[in-house]
Amino acid sequence: MARSDFNWIPIGHKFTVSAPSVSKNFPIEGSQKPIDDAYLLVQVRGVSKFTHSIRINDVALGGFDIPPAPGNSQAWLLWMDHIPPNLLKSGTNEITITRQGDDDFEVNAVVVNWRE
Repeated sequence: MARSDFNWIPIGHKFTVSAPSVSKNFPIEGSQKPIDDAYLLVQVRGVSKFTHSIRINDVALGGFDIPPAPGNSQAWLLWMDHIPPNLLKSGTNEITITRQGDDDFEVNAVVVNWRE
């Protein structure tokens, strides 16, 4: 029987021209490899362009990973993005978020969810 699990990853980073990227490691414990699709939830504010990217284990998630806030909202928003099968692995994984536009924004935390 498959079970699901998650990992909360504190990011706490303001993305600017002088600080455009951040990487964090997170573990997937146990000997059973994650199966099927996975997803992440990212808590952001201040995004105004579709251009920013999220990579896991040096693979881009594709599409638009962090959408702009409606209007000029500075409220914290929660966005979900798909993680393709076989991207997560048992042991240490790495998430990288990169500012690729000219807007400044913040990421508070990411939650990665998977099945094993």
